[in-house]
Amino acid sequence: MATRRTTDMKVFQSIIRSPHVSHTWFKLGLASSVAVMMIKGWVELVEGKKRNKKVCYDNFRRATHWTILLIMIAWMSFHLSLSPVYGHVKTWLIMVGFGWGVLVQSALMIPVYGQNIISIVLLTVFLQQYK
Repeated sequence: MATRRTTDMKVFQSIIRSPHVSHTWFKLGLASSVAVMMIKGWVELVEGKKRNKKVCYDNFRRATHWTILLIMIAWMSFHLSLSPVYGHVKTWLIMVGFGWGVLVQSALMIPVYGQNIISIVLLTVFLQQYK
């Protein structure tokens, strides 16, 4: 009997090609990620830059709570989609590695407008390859 787990860590190729990835969960994770990006862009660029409203929790409680909920949905969805391929521990390591190693570091080093442009471009390229 063939095993579903892979021994290599070619995550991008597994997401695109593996029949063992739960693509329904992955698509839900992508949709929540897009929603987080839309809320982030609206709050930071439109409300913060254009309307000169201070971006803080007191001014954007509802947007903050929706963002937290959507991040939790994305986290669970990506975990459920990749765990059949990598198992729970490797999936957790992949997600923490991507979140800490890529997302947090880019948020600290790239200005807000650059983050939004880069995220839209990279997400567009990924969505064109993902079917």
